[in-house]
Order: sequence, then C-alpha cells, then structure tokens
Amino acid sequence: MKKLQILTLVMTLLAGTTLVNSAFAGKKTEELQGRQDLQVDKIQEGVDNGDLTKHEAKKLIQGQKKINETAQHALSDDKLSRREFHKIEKLQNKEGSAIEKKIDNDEPQPTRGINP
Repeated sequence: MKKLQILTLVMTLLAGTTLVNSAFAGKKTEELQGRQDLQVDKIQEGVDNGDLTKHEAKKLIQGQKKINETAQHALSDDKLSRREFHKIEKLQNKEGSAIEKKIDNDEPQPTRGINP
C-alpha cells in the first residue's frame, strides 16, 4: 500500500514535466528532453525498488520541475541559444548527481513508527 502511495505521488508530480513541446522540437531540445526522461525514469526506478523514500522522490522531482521551468523560459522565444543549452545541461548534471547520490546511499531507510 505504501509503495502504491509513493508511486501515485511520483506520477502526480511528474504530470506536466515535459521539457519542450513539439513546436520546439530540435536536435538540442530532443537531447535535453531525452536526458530529462532518463532522470525521471531513474527516480521512478528508485521508488519501485525501495531505494528512494517518498520525501526523497518528491525533492528530486521538484529538481526536475525546476529544469523544465528553466527550459520553458529559454524556449519562450522559440530558440535555444548555446548559452541557454549549457545552463540547462549544467542543471541536469547537478540533478543527475543528486539522483545518483540518493539512490546509491547505502544507509538503511528509516522505517516509520519503529524506533531502533
């Protein structure tokens, strides 16, 4: 049941996380979107196999949303400059590292309601 609640939360947070709309489809925007999709998939996988808690997943998804907002702003003129691309790519690198760090932490996740 708890896993279902986390999955529901992640799916709710993911709604509207598409980086670009088809009107802006270009090689660079497709590259950025592909990376976004991979990062979201990693978060979902982390939730599915129990490597991420509800709180961790929510925080990571918020980071993905920030990237999307930055990209939407950059694409507001229907163009993506080299500078804008690198800014978004830098944000993706930062968030990608955060995802890996949270998934790879070897500390046992706290169990709610049980004190060691």
